[in-house]
Amino acid sequence: MTALWVMRMGAQGEREDAALSDGKLYYKFPQLPDLRDFASQNELTKHLLEIEPAWSRRKAASHASQLQRFTVAMAKGDLVIMPRKFTDVMSIGEIVGDYVHDPEGVSSHTRAVRWLKEDVPRIAFKSDLRTAINVPKTLFSPNVKEAVSRVQSVLDAQKDMGPSVGTAVSPRPDDETSRDRPDPATEIPTAFEEDVLPIELVAQEQIETLIRSEFKGHDLTYLVAELLEAEGYTCKVSPPGPDGGVDILAAGGAIGLGDDRICVEVKSTAQPVNHDVVLRLSGAVRHTNARTGLLVSLAGVNGPAKREMENRFFELRLWQMEDVREAVCRSYAELSDETRAKLPLKQVWAPIVETEL
Repeated sequence: MTALWVMRMGAQGEREDAALSDGKLYYKFPQLPDLRDFASQNELTKHLLEIEPAWSRRKAASHASQLQRFTVAMAKGDLVIMPRKFTDVMSIGEIVGDYVHDPEGVSSHTRAVRWLKEDVPRIAFKSDLRTAINVPKTLFSPNVKEAVSRVQSVLDAQKDMGPSVGTAVSPRPDDETSRDRPDPATEIPTAFEEDVLPIELVAQEQIETLIRSEFKGHDLTYLVAELLEAEGYTCKVSPPGPDGGVDILAAGGAIGLGDDRICVEVKSTAQPVNHDVVLRLSGAVRHTNARTGLLVSLAGVNGPAKREMENRFFELRLWQMEDVREAVCRSYAELSDETRAKLPLKQVWAPIVETEL
């Protein structure tokens, strides 16, 4: 039975480019030997606690569970989604190789993958699957109805058809019902499974959906200007139309005459922005005598644009959807009545759940 996995290539996406170019999944844990040397998850958990004594047993068990999945539960033919850190797209591939221990490679622990599509827009998936993919772990299987068939429909028709009416939640790939296990000693206990999505992730997805739907085109520019004003900047917003890379000029200090001057370019498109947009913003920073440039792109940036941003670290910064959402929550009380009417939110207190990448 084909399973669906979600795997991230580093907390900052540092192994994404290598994964795409090499056709491999990389699990970076260089202090661990060949994972097949461990007879059980409990043995791996004990070893992790020895090399990471500051970890709690829960954290060590969570990492051991993910590592066991990478080694044992993943199988050839399974689908894998790799969320991209600096862009609002995901890469989808098929597992084509068994676990390999490669201490001299990019990462010590690898599996071969054939990438089927490298730039699937996140919004191609319906909200329940998007939310499930956001679980902050390195490797897991999203507990979503008909996940595999829905990802396949995105591959075939660029559209998530959603679950069929009346369907039950798909079995997890680490359940005994999904495939024969090679050894009972490698069974993964359910004590550390996230069968219920954290309420915070659900809320974040709903807020992001509201932002996308209510602030399209130049309306997003006005929202960003409000957010900057709430943080103490004086803003000048360009009118709709061609702007030469200048949507907002923001300045700190009394009446906007301080040295903290920002040139802002805002993009609400569904596709990651390209290298040319970054170059235009860089030119606008110099032309307007700004100190820095801020690129706001809900869909992030593509590979060449990301590298250009990194080369201009002291000049440019990037805000993606996550950054806009966090700024909205941080400054919500200072936003206008009109903006709050478009984004009706309330604060909710919830217990902290331990999660880790």
